[in-house]
This record gives sequence, structure tokens and C-alpha cells, in this order.
Amino acid sequence: MTKELANVEVRLARIEDKDPVLSFCKNTWENQPDYIHLVWDKWFADPRGCIFVAVVDGLPIAMERVVLMSDCEAWWEGLRVDSRYRGQGLVGILRPHLERYLQEAGILISRNCVSSENTIMNGIMTRRGRQKVGCYASYKADPIHSSVTKLVQLRSDDFDLAWTLVSSSNFFGQERCLYISRGAKWQELTTQQLSDRLEAGLVWGLKQSNLLVAIAIQSSLEGSNQTLWIGFVNGTATSLPTLLYELRLLAEYQDYLAVGGIFPLCKNIVEYLNRAGYQRYYNEDYWVYEWQIDYQQ
Repeated sequence: MTKELANVEVRLARIEDKDPVLSFCKNTWENQPDYIHLVWDKWFADPRGCIFVAVVDGLPIAMERVVLMSDCEAWWEGLRVDSRYRGQGLVGILRPHLERYLQEAGILISRNCVSSENTIMNGIMTRRGRQKVGCYASYKADPIHSSVTKLVQLRSDDFDLAWTLVSSSNFFGQERCLYISRGAKWQELTTQQLSDRLEAGLVWGLKQSNLLVAIAIQSSLEGSNQTLWIGFVNGTATSLPTLLYELRLLAEYQDYLAVGGIFPLCKNIVEYLNRAGYQRYYNEDYWVYEWQIDYQQ
């Protein structure tokens, strides 16, 4: 650590931090633009999350955000370090402040997502003993025009049928049932989460002889809302390809420009996506990590 960083301060982000943070975020990656400028205002206004910044001489030089997903789960995202200060321990300086905030909130489980191409951060995850609980990829398909769809919008009185299907063991290689919530944040799909989404009209199903054989839960991005974003699918081997195809019809009916999501990378779901006409739109995979913070340290 340099003498300059010996005086680093960590605090919650302020309104005036936006411009200097976005300035150093422009240089996050060499081959693609960053997205922080698209979500900063929403992140700053969201009461569920907190943006922490590391400051030297009044100017932010690093940031990271945590979001309270439930009473016991948190999501870490948006770790950025000014290129002039990388490799000087700022990640380790930020982390205790975020952990202290989560401890005060009673959070037990933390998760984050790292690109498979980010070898440095994946190495950090491994050294910290964080468990990889899922591998995902982005898929998207164009809408298909049709006057009808086989999908039905499920309601609260469909809860028992929906929960039976959601809680089946077919999680496509995942260790537990994770739902991709707003802004690509993973959390456990509990009975309360399902109930809330049924009440909001965000759950779609495929029925055969009054039996629910496939289910999709709608989510959303923090940027563009032009895509029908799917946060969870489950169903039988014969019904899932049909469900994925019918979502393309639903996207057309609801005036979306596309349907897409981040889906578990396993042989079956990839085959179903291909059969339904979906294509990958990013080459990188997404690795989801989970850990429990040891507050005794």
C-alpha cells in the first residue's frame, strides 16, 4: 500500500461522487464498455442497497455495492477500482465495511457473480473459499407473431401447483433453487418470493389436463426494458422446450423486442433453448459464488 492510500477513507456514496466514479469506470475493461453509468442513478436511489466508496483526498477511487435481497441474503456487485490504484489492496479495504453493514442487517448468506473470463476475480473467490453454486449463460430469441399462446398467467390460487413444480429436484445442476431477480441478482426462490410474484402477475405456466407441467417467472433488467426477461424456468423434459418457445409468442403479444434470460449451463437446458430457437448473445459464462461471512473474525 502506498503512503497515499494509508489515508484512504471508506464511506457511503454521495450525490457528488457520481461524476468521479463514472470517470474511472470508463476504463474498467479494454474490450467492452462498462454499465455503471446506466444503473448508477437507480442504484443510488434504491433503499435496499448501499454503495460504498473508497476516497482519497476527497475523490472516490474505488466502489462496491451490496443489496439486501431478503432477511438473510445479500448480493455483492459493482466492484470497481480506479486503474491508477489497482493492485494496492483497495478490495480488502472496502470489504470489512460492507461486511459490517451486512452483520448489522442480520445477513447470513452472500452471493456474487463473476465472468468466467475474469481470471483475477475468480482467483480471489477461490482463495477466499467461496463456493461456486452455479454456472450460467445469456440466451435471447426474437418474438414470434401469433394470435394465441398456450401459456397461462398464474395467480395466487395456483400457488400449490406452482410450488410443487418449483420445488422439484430439477434445478439443472444447481445445488438449490435460485431465482434471478431484478438486475441479474441471484437469490433463493422461497415460498414468499413465489407468492409475491404470483400476486404481481409475473408467473407463467404451461398446463396439460389441468396439471402444471412447466413454469417461467418473469424478471427485469435495471437498464433496458425492451426484453421479456426470464428469471427462472422449470418443468418436465417434454414441456420445457414448448414453454421456451411459447415465451417467444408471449414477447410478441406484450410488445417486447426480444425474450431472454441467464440460464443454467447444463446439457438439458441448453438443448431445450436451442430447440426453441434461442441463441447465446455473450460468449462468456457467469459463475455464481456463495459464502457465509464469519462475523467472529
